[in-house]
Amino acid sequence: MSDLILHCEWASSHAINNALAMALQDVDGLKIEMAYKSTILDRIDLCNILIGEKRLLFTEAVPGVKKGFLTAQWDSEASKLKGIPIRLDNGTSDIDILDATEYALIKYADYLQAAKL
Repeated sequence: MSDLILHCEWASSHAINNALAMALQDVDGLKIEMAYKSTILDRIDLCNILIGEKRLLFTEAVPGVKKGFLTAQWDSEASKLKGIPIRLDNGTSDIDILDATEYALIKYADYLQAAKL
């Protein structure tokens, strides 16, 4: 069993993940898996539930995560064109930190939602 699981997500390439896995294959206790992405609304809903139940907390150790949640916005024009919700990605918020946080949580959504306080 691995001590550490690294969940990787590269939007366009399994090859990058495979290269990373090969480069780190000799690191004891490390396993690399593809991140489970789900839909953006599923990820946001899960985070909203956890925040509302005070089970997703923000610390000073990672101020970028809190700022990312506070500054995220929808891109209404792109959402209309594509017919799906799209986050505004113009530098006004850190989309990457939101994605990383959500991808880290969504894999455990069933467990987190069943373990209500």
